[in-house]
Amino acid sequence: MIIYLEPKGMFPNLHSDTIFGALCSVLSEFYPEFIEDLMNDFVETPAFLISSAYPYIDQDVKKHFLPKIEKFSKNSDTTKHMDSYKKYKKIKYIDEDIFLDIIQNKLSSDEIINHLNEYTIQSKMLIKEEIKDITVKSTIKHNNIIHRINNSSLNVYYTEGLQYRNIGLYFIVKIFNEKYEKIIKTGLKLLQDRGFGANISTGQGQFTYTIDENSEFENLLLNNHGNYYLTLSRYIPTIEETNRIDEYSTYALKSKRGINSNGELKKKINFFEEGSIFPAYQQYYGKIANVGTKTPAIEYGYAFPIKMEVELNEI
Repeated sequence: MIIYLEPKGMFPNLHSDTIFGALCSVLSEFYPEFIEDLMNDFVETPAFLISSAYPYIDQDVKKHFLPKIEKFSKNSDTTKHMDSYKKYKKIKYIDEDIFLDIIQNKLSSDEIINHLNEYTIQSKMLIKEEIKDITVKSTIKHNNIIHRINNSSLNVYYTEGLQYRNIGLYFIVKIFNEKYEKIIKTGLKLLQDRGFGANISTGQGQFTYTIDENSEFENLLLNNHGNYYLTLSRYIPTIEETNRIDEYSTYALKSKRGINSNGELKKKINFFEEGSIFPAYQQYYGKIANVGTKTPAIEYGYAFPIKMEVELNEI
């Protein structure tokens, strides 16, 4: 199913681990045993998979955007089009038609770069034709902590987020254990009032949402075939999966180290970013990692795999 969000005001970047963590946090407040039950249901295989959130535009019909893919042909020479290459590197998302052409091996990144003037770039999104009246803007908000008795300003701090104009966000949930369909829907209802992100106390991260349980776009996306896969979520690999990475894989590796609700510093965790490509040989990839130091804490790291064709003699 696809969950469509309409952000209100400033909104955080929503990666798969952020969405998972927010759902776990709000549900565990009402169901104290939730985390323990969840971990039991994830012991051998994931109970569900969740993608990161991506932009979409609804002007008569929905147009979905997905992470930019770096899939170059073997004889690619980006130095011939260096200006276009620099512009392409700054792109974050590509529209669904371009994305599907790439994963079906009808188009490569260097072909896009060589003909970049035939495309439009708006708010770091690559599209075939310009779309009017859309923007994504990074914003810094000034906040005051006010003394409750005399209304004097105690402290000044700043929060940063994104503001969307005529653009929504969506993420995909693929459920394998049926009981989690109702649980996730309950979590979304609770989160709608609470909000996503670390700045909910200042009114950020608020949203409304709708659910599409039979999306043609989702069916088209998930029913592709291929010898490799691209992840739509942040991905923490197992040791075995790390050993399977080959010369045809393309990926960006990052790390994070957060703080839990008790103020304790979590363990540093490495993950592959959305849009990374790896060999396809099983149904599930990744894991939930234990990142707690004193207090138990979990980090969601399952890949959300989209099959794609890779010509091994061309990359």
